[in-house]
Amino acid sequence: MARSFTGANNIDHGSGTSLDNLAPGAFTFCCWMYVDTANQLQIVCTKFTADVAPGWAFMVHSNNNWAYDEGRATTNRVRISNTNTLTTSTWTFVALTVASSLNASDVHIYKGEGLTALAEVSGYGTSTDAVGVYNTDAATSLTIGNNNVGTLPFLGKLCELRLFNSVLSLTELEGIRTRSAGLDKTARLNAPYWGFSPEPDLSGNVNNGTLTGTTVVGHAPVGRYAPYRVKMPHGGPTVSGLDVESVTSAKNVLRWTDDSGGRDTATVQRSTDDITFSDIATPAASAETYSDTTPTSRTRYFYRISTNN
Repeated sequence: MARSFTGANNIDHGSGTSLDNLAPGAFTFCCWMYVDTANQLQIVCTKFTADVAPGWAFMVHSNNNWAYDEGRATTNRVRISNTNTLTTSTWTFVALTVASSLNASDVHIYKGEGLTALAEVSGYGTSTDAVGVYNTDAATSLTIGNNNVGTLPFLGKLCELRLFNSVLSLTELEGIRTRSAGLDKTARLNAPYWGFSPEPDLSGNVNNGTLTGTTVVGHAPVGRYAPYRVKMPHGGPTVSGLDVESVTSAKNVLRWTDDSGGRDTATVQRSTDDITFSDIATPAASAETYSDTTPTSRTRYFYRISTNN
């Protein structure tokens, strides 16, 4: 599933401290993106207030390309990819990395269309170095799909959006694209856009998204091995690191670490509301994996492990 943006809509993730002052770096933004209409400015993610500094924005630019704009006291740091580096009507994994400096050359944009491996865009048509300080953006909400005055709407679909307060390597970003890297727990924002209201932030920072107008669509990206891979809390004093991977719509694989040395048995429990849990399996002592083959498609599940001596 994904969130569809058609004009007068956005998702507001608030101004929590974990989202403040990620610019001027170091930080990483990444998401799956499907652009319906190009050749016009469209906000993907922004911390600007009415496009005025301080703040930053990652956007679709006016020539089938992407742009990063970072508000500075005198001259903004700007990096715009070459014309026609963006393909419309194609699910594309897009990543932005920003290192802390005044140099536009320390901003990098990557893309991986469909099943194509992630790589940096072919070049940059505009690179403007910053002049002046970056003032705090702590009072400004992080907005997805539009600016906060509704004048630069994104036209298309977005899902699996993440922000990190570090520069991720190309290898790490490719791992996120293919769902083979479990980096979700370190994110400042991890918003899969499953179709809930508000949209949950799975990073643990509670930057949940307030919706205005956007709708959920069953139009998922291609190019990753599993729809979602998320870190979940665990229960039980001798179990740690519970990880849940949705392999198919009918199979969730749970993995955890047995800290009891094989002495304790574990009971797997499942819930749809994170309140009422039911036992679904009792794996053997020392087991560290279980496959749940009874989930219902497009249903959000919570898992936990209880242990018994």
